[in-house]
Amino acid sequence: MLEQNYQKKADGPVIGAHTGPIADLAFSTFNSDLLATAGKDGLVKLWNIPSAGLTDSTLSAAATWGEFEGLTSLAWHPTAEGVLAAGGRKSLTIFDANDTSTSQSTICVECQCSIFFSLTGRALLGYWLCCD
Repeated sequence: MLEQNYQKKADGPVIGAHTGPIADLAFSTFNSDLLATAGKDGLVKLWNIPSAGLTDSTLSAAATWGEFEGLTSLAWHPTAEGVLAAGGRKSLTIFDANDTSTSQSTICVECQCSIFFSLTGRALLGYWLCCD
């Protein structure tokens, strides 16, 4: 049996990402320094993580979008740089991470629990579940 210890190092840097649990996180397919997080607090945040790793703790996100109900998943587009999708309890939202000043596009759905792009990026796929 493999025993795993997930205790935080007392002296290591941390990302103060969300006020509650993180539902999902994903590194950009084009920029390995760009991390997206989706929190149960209803926020999607972008973080710049240096290639060498964090040397100091951070609370400042590069971008923040919110309020989304029941965020569950994130997916970066595999062939279109900066395109990020976030799935929530009653919505699917597409973000342009290259231009955080623009508004995002949101599609209302019944419920969606997991999303991903096809390998070619031509389809946004999801595992759908009714969440009454």
